[in-house]
Amino acid sequence: MNQPRRYYLLLIFITYLSSCTNSINEDITPQNININGTVIIQADSTFYRNSEASLIKLMDSTFLLCYTAYENESDFSKATIRASYSHDNGITWSTPLNVLNDNYYRNLSPSLIRIDARNILMFFIRRISDDKTQICYIKSRDNGQNWSNNIRVISKEHLYHVVNNDRVIQLSNNDIIVPFAYTNSIENQYKNQSIKFYISSDLGETWALSENEISVSGPAMEPGIIEVNDGNLMAVIRTQLGTIYFAKSSNYGRRWEEAFDSGLYSPESPSSIYRIEETGQLILIWNNVKVNTASERILNVDARTPLSYSISEDNGESWSSPTHIENHAQSSFAYTSILEKDGELLLTYYYKSREATKFRSLVFNRLTISNL
Repeated sequence: MNQPRRYYLLLIFITYLSSCTNSINEDITPQNININGTVIIQADSTFYRNSEASLIKLMDSTFLLCYTAYENESDFSKATIRASYSHDNGITWSTPLNVLNDNYYRNLSPSLIRIDARNILMFFIRRISDDKTQICYIKSRDNGQNWSNNIRVISKEHLYHVVNNDRVIQLSNNDIIVPFAYTNSIENQYKNQSIKFYISSDLGETWALSENEISVSGPAMEPGIIEVNDGNLMAVIRTQLGTIYFAKSSNYGRRWEEAFDSGLYSPESPSSIYRIEETGQLILIWNNVKVNTASERILNVDARTPLSYSISEDNGESWSSPTHIENHAQSSFAYTSILEKDGELLLTYYYKSREATKFRSLVFNRLTISNL
């Protein structure tokens, strides 16, 4: 091939690559979209989806953020858990690094909890196949710098377990409780999902199952949990019924009452609940939107806007009128984490623009407790 022709073909190839890169960047970062939070982990061509995070304060006041980085937009794509640090109260964040070094590339949905002054646990889901998952955790004794090998909460591998990000909590009696949904097959028995709880009374050394399960009409999904007071727990449940469902326990989660309709409209999307230590109020964060058809409830991920919160002054019996955290008709927001610190609630959630359907970035935001 003569030299001019080689150079001409090379120029065409470089121009093609440049156009692909520009196209990707335009998809990832759409123009003229203003959100209230700050994007801290931007989607890119390596990790199309950065979402499902958990945040904890280390002993030196550094924030440790762990989140799920997916190779593409699918829930079933390869994924790893990455960590980033902030030393200035969430203003800037370090370059993310992988947390797990086992080269097993299907780990997701971290939950960080501090069990005492020395020890932090990070729970997560390990996907064995598209139809089997394990609930695992790792332990750090040095403020999150080093982590143990993986420890499995359960030994059964014939079920598909779902534990959302930022869901595991420690109760007032020091029990650790892991809320999870499960089914024999997420592909073939999606609508058969029910909810149970793993409970440990020895800081994760051994585990027991709750005495009964929670079910609703259709799948009961992605439970979240809080301790209202003195062993009285409340769970929030994702459904396909157009509303959030609640369930209650009066004995630290060992046994649960029948789930009931909260009356709060929601598409098929997760909600997060938290008891504010400073005030004793409950806060619920969810997609406050009414959907009209079964097809919308099941399929329309773009219905996940606005992202709103309500406050309860009476332990969840009633809720204030919703206030929007994010409200952009061309965007989607979901999978919140909540950390309380110095009069603020620090939040993370994913942000997806309808102009960039393949990409989800991780957002950091804060609510002032006195203004709620």
